[in-house]
Amino acid sequence: MNAKGAVLVVDDDRAHRTMLKTLLSGWGYVIFEADDGDTAIEKVRERSFDLILMDVRMMRMSGIEALHEIKTIN
Repeated sequence: MNAKGAVLVVDDDRAHRTMLKTLLSGWGYVIFEADDGDTAIEKVRERSFDLILMDVRMMRMSGIEALHEIKTIN
């Protein structure tokens, strides 16, 4: 099966990331993970994603703050 797209899953809870990774990879998506907003920003600078699923409440940087930064990346 060919990959449907690249998804970045961002959550500081490993169990949530694992659940989403298992579900989405079973549907044919290539999954990338980040455990905080800073790491998500770094990953977006490295490559593009078809979808980003991000937790809103994380310890070091909220998902909202990370998304504001990601929107500025070309």
